[in-house]
Amino acid sequence: MEDIQIIELYWMRDEAAIRETDVKYGTFCHRVAMNILHSFQDSEECVSDTYGRCWDTMPPQRPGSLRAYLGTIIRNLSISRYRSAHAQKRFGGVEVLLSELTDCVPSPESVQRTVEAGELGELISRWLEGLPEEDRAPLLSEVFGRVEWVQLDCGTISFADAEAAMCRRLPERLHSAVHTLVFDWWKRPLLPIEGTAEVVRELKALGYGIYLLSNANVDLPKYFDRIPGSECFDGRIVSADWKLLKPQPELYHVLLREYGLKAEECFFVDDLNINIEAAVLVGMSGTVFRDADWLRRDLIQAGIPLRSPV
Repeated sequence: MEDIQIIELYWMRDEAAIRETDVKYGTFCHRVAMNILHSFQDSEECVSDTYGRCWDTMPPQRPGSLRAYLGTIIRNLSISRYRSAHAQKRFGGVEVLLSELTDCVPSPESVQRTVEAGELGELISRWLEGLPEEDRAPLLSEVFGRVEWVQLDCGTISFADAEAAMCRRLPERLHSAVHTLVFDWWKRPLLPIEGTAEVVRELKALGYGIYLLSNANVDLPKYFDRIPGSECFDGRIVSADWKLLKPQPELYHVLLREYGLKAEECFFVDDLNINIEAAVLVGMSGTVFRDADWLRRDLIQAGIPLRSPV
């Protein structure tokens, strides 16, 4: 059955839509989930949840490509499940879901103050100061824990459409907070992770090329130059520009191709194991980011002559 016919079944509220989706794309969905979760049971549950999410969102959604729509949902659900299983920090009972750890996170306070990335939930609560406690968990869940946030990073949804979808699931009193999180977070002072910029600048002084491969929406260029150490980067690949997401190997190949890099000469740093695994699969080496001192040690072990951490 053609995609347009399957989508029409969803719009008609015909449960045959789920059966036909499974017939045509079941293998694809299971493969995506298994590549992330490496668990048959978890993958089965994510595929089932993906079909449920399709049922809940069509209508009003009418995707141009059902395969791409399913792929976005199944990756989002699988990554969320992976992170939940490996989470170290929690906020208000809600996992704080991020596309990645960048060199900084937003804060309404001084850019000199440093925090761990796991404290992002606390920072968000400060942005939304004045909201009742009972509103914070659903707000975080509906903004960061649903498919639209990943679609923004993938460049497959507009900010306005993402905001509208989030607002439909939340009471009107939270709509202005949704707008702040979707549109305005990057306008706030950026908070550097202590010591990271120093590592980047030292690498640059040693003559190494430095590149960014980021799961991020199209707003990244608006604030990238405000990130300490950003002046050292020789290039950047932003997922939304390519309609791809880490850990898709295709995005890593974009980085290699666009900048003429050799995978075996690259050392990849990311805060998620799954993204490091993908880098290794395309021929890079790498390490999971913990903090600047850990990164410095790992780079030294890889043969890069940085100063030893204190």
